[in-house]
Amino acid sequence: RHVALAALWIDEARGDERIALEMGEEARAGTAGVYADSLSNETVGAECEEHLRTLFTDESEAVRQEASRCWLMLEPDQIASRGSFIEAFAESMGSGGRVNILLYRLKDARLPLPAEVCDLAERAVAAYGFKASSIQSKEAGVAYTLAPLMVRMYEETSDPILRERVLDVIDDMIRAGFFGIDEKLGQQYDR
Repeated sequence: RHVALAALWIDEARGDERIALEMGEEARAGTAGVYADSLSNETVGAECEEHLRTLFTDESEAVRQEASRCWLMLEPDQIASRGSFIEAFAESMGSGGRVNILLYRLKDARLPLPAEVCDLAERAVAAYGFKASSIQSKEAGVAYTLAPLMVRMYEETSDPILRERVLDVIDDMIRAGFFGIDEKLGQQYDR
């Protein structure tokens, strides 16, 4: 952690983060935590984002879990304005808990949701399928948080191609029995 932190702030230490990233899982997880914690910093945030993009796909779940904490460091509107960063995270789709942090933060964004949230939803449907229908699974937690975001995205966008994609995802969520999708659709459209 100290090496990664020094490499962000001390010119003489620039590049030393490679040492930490080559030391093993625990060192990589610590480094990922430093980047996640520093993501919102105006001076080093862009550099941290670049490192996190790589760490999202690390072979270690512990490293990926530390990297995903970055969503807690950004305000919801800051997250909504980082579509390509969301896409990089979506490409690493894995554990429901890691995805749920992002989705939970996005629900409070005032900005329109970026199209990359639809990409993430498509990946979630493909990865989780019927597992997201049982309240006993962590995938159901993702489904429950994702359902209102997809309905919101459909309402927010005027892009006909994106609207069609969102409807396709909602249809897939219904077919897979995604927990919460029927409830959200009922709340939104059965008024």
